[in-house]
Amino acid sequence: MAEPPNPGRPDVDWSILPYLLPLVTSTLVALAVAVTVARRSERIGARSLAWVMLALAFWSACYAAELVVSAPETKRVMANLAYTGIVSVPVLWVVFAIEYAIGSQHLSRRHLIILSIIPLITLALIWTEPAHGLMRRVNTLLTFRGVTIVNRSAGPWFVVHAVYSYVLILSGAVLLLRVLVRSPYLYRRQAMTLLVASLLPLLSNAVYLVMPRTIIPIDVTPISFAVT
Repeated sequence: MAEPPNPGRPDVDWSILPYLLPLVTSTLVALAVAVTVARRSERIGARSLAWVMLALAFWSACYAAELVVSAPETKRVMANLAYTGIVSVPVLWVVFAIEYAIGSQHLSRRHLIILSIIPLITLALIWTEPAHGLMRRVNTLLTFRGVTIVNRSAGPWFVVHAVYSYVLILSGAVLLLRVLVRSPYLYRRQAMTLLVASLLPLLSNAVYLVMPRTIIPIDVTPISFAVT
């Protein structure tokens, strides 16, 4: 028998606040940085960095919404929407690193299309996931410590997606290392800051992927990106 509605019961489980607040903060910080950087669009790399922050804000916002909503199907939709930001951030990051390191304001459309092929395939697979299971094999809900998330085990394409994202972020780090070695002292400090910042989300994501969800129930990667 269905439980009768209780008007006095809150719609939101406040036990999720310790997980929700960092994601909301990440979203707001990323938006603030995007606006600040966009105002300096004449600087090399400013536009691409603004796009990185917007993609990160979208990722964090969708992830926060996934935690808040209660309907399982809505949770899955928000989890899928978050992948738009997830696949975009590494591509936009390496675009920013190329522009910052080489001094070019824009990559060619051809290069952008090539960089986007695997992310676009990933998005297509995530939305058609029930038909093939290439991205995730299992699609269930997991509740732990007041948090309900979409829990999936990795399919074969997820490995391709993860490796590609890591390669892009590490490639950006190598380009920043190039600036660190060749530039005057002032730019070396900037490059060192960016280099360290680019490795923090990589380490956070690696920890999240290898740890059981009962220990780390949410993905801290977007939060670590906001810290960077």
